[in-house]
Parts: sequence; structure tokens; C-alpha cells
Amino acid sequence: MRSFRYATARSFAEAVSLLGPDAVPLAGGTDLVPLMQERLVQPRLLVDVRRIAGSADVEVTRQKGASIGAMTTLAELTGHPALKRLYPALIKACSRVGTAQIRNVATLGGNLCQRPRCWYYRSGVRCLKSDGSACPARDGMNEYLAILGGGPCWAPHPSDPAVALAALDARIVVRRKEGKPVAIAVEDFYADSATHPHREVALGAEDIIERVVLSSHFAGARQTYNKVTQRQAFDFALVSVGVVWPKRKRKPSIVLGGVAPKPWRIDPEALPPAPGASTRSKALELWTVNVADQALKGAKPLAQNGYKIDMAKALVREALLETFPGR
Repeated sequence: MRSFRYATARSFAEAVSLLGPDAVPLAGGTDLVPLMQERLVQPRLLVDVRRIAGSADVEVTRQKGASIGAMTTLAELTGHPALKRLYPALIKACSRVGTAQIRNVATLGGNLCQRPRCWYYRSGVRCLKSDGSACPARDGMNEYLAILGGGPCWAPHPSDPAVALAALDARIVVRRKEGKPVAIAVEDFYADSATHPHREVALGAEDIIERVVLSSHFAGARQTYNKVTQRQAFDFALVSVGVVWPKRKRKPSIVLGGVAPKPWRIDPEALPPAPGASTRSKALELWTVNVADQALKGAKPLAQNGYKIDMAKALVREALLETFPGR
């Protein structure tokens, strides 16, 4: 590693005053430290944000929804009884991140901002994420890359909680140096590869996530998060899906992970209307097939990752059957 200085921020205002092009926030460090060891990030100053008062507070009610401090660890979230009851999709997503040891230190804010896991980027090969001019993975080892929304970078975003939060229509509250905190929808928080191939999130060098907010509209709604990994556990998703049924609506919120540079929302208006709660199993299964086909309609696989289409369809169908109202 390159030598660096260390500072502790006691407030978000102090944190953003210290951050900049050569200064980055340190929370759990589960992604930042490896990036520094691999010399992909070489900050001159680490700003410890774990001691900011209230930054790990969690407030949850059915009437008001949830407010989750960005420094809350994933282990704290998975053990929170009210979140388990009202937002189980988020809890399932957090519980599928890494190992217990990682979840004990990894924070929600840090997980949402982690860098891509593309082999080329992580190995120091020049690419769009590391001052290169092209994506070597596009025509190289591309079996884990995006099938939706890719190009010119095809690296999928690795966050599990981001997929569940997008399906729950969560908002990410960002503190900036100038002005008041800004609440950003999850899908707007992540950058499109076509317009911003060099970065993944809508954060400036002096910005930091303050908290994540969940609407009460989805509290207790039927919901789930599932993912498929290459290994049985402790792995990043090849494909994942978050499904939430908004109350009093007959079309679910479906978001895919592992298939695009950002959590990939399926347009509910493009989906066939859901059958009634008393629908027979055969008709329900046919509907899930139609929804899954529509969800992957625009997929453009690379040479080695076409398997993700069938995998994503199967995962969508499974999640819909698991959460269908009336079952």
C-alpha cells in the first residue's frame, strides 16, 4: 500500500469536509482494504466514519417505515426483529452477503458502494474502471458479466442488499458538502454503464451515504430475495432477484441482480396482469412463465454467459410463486 494518513470524523458534516479526490471514507473496510492492497485505490487520507453519532441507528415502525443508518453492519440488520418482520427481502439479501465474519464488520452503506468484482479490474488489467480505454472482458472471460444494460463496461454490480432495496423502492440519503442531504431512489443512485462507464454510483468525491429510507407502503408486503451462486455459499450472485408485491396492486416489483451494471428493474407496465388469488396452479404457473419471458426479453448475452437468461427466468418464476398473494 501507499502510505496514508488517518482521521476520525465525529459528524457527517466533518466527514464531508475531510473527503475529496485523495480522501475516502473508511467504514467496515471489507472492500476498501483489498482495493488498496491491489493498488486500485491509493488514497492519501482515510476518514473513519464509524464513530459518527447516530450513523448506525435503526428506526422501524409499520406506520412510518424504516430509517437505517449507513454504518449499520449487515449482521445488525439480519438480527433486527422489526426489519425481519416488515422487510424480510432486505434481511434475506443481507444474510446472503459473504461470511458471518464479513457481515460482522461490513456496513450497509459500504456494501451499496462496493466496486465491481470483474476479474480483469481486480487483477489490475487496464480497463474502463482503471484508466483504460476499453473493456478487455467483453471479448475475453465474460461468463460472469452482464446480459442487460451492458456496454461499454459489462461488469455487474455485486451488491445483494441493493437489489432488495430497489424492489422495495428505497431511497438513499446522501450528505454533500454543500446543501441539505438529498434522497435518491436506488435505481438513480447507480450509474448507467453507457453514460458513466468509469464509476458505479452517483456520489462525488466529497459525498457520503447518511442513511437508507424504506417506505411504510411496503412494510409487511409479500416479498422475497433469492440468488444463485457458483458455490453453495459465501459467493457473489450469478443471478439474483428481489420481488415485492405492493399493497393493493396486481403487479409485482421485480428487480434483478448479477445481470446488469446496476440493479435491473423490470417495467411493471410491460408485465401481464396477475391472475386472481383463486387461480388454479396451472394458470398461475403459465403466468409466471410469461412474466419471466418478458423480464428477460431484452437480454443480450455475451459469448459465455447465455446461461444467465434461463437461470434468471427460473429465479423469477420461483420468487413469484413464493410470494403470490393468496398462496
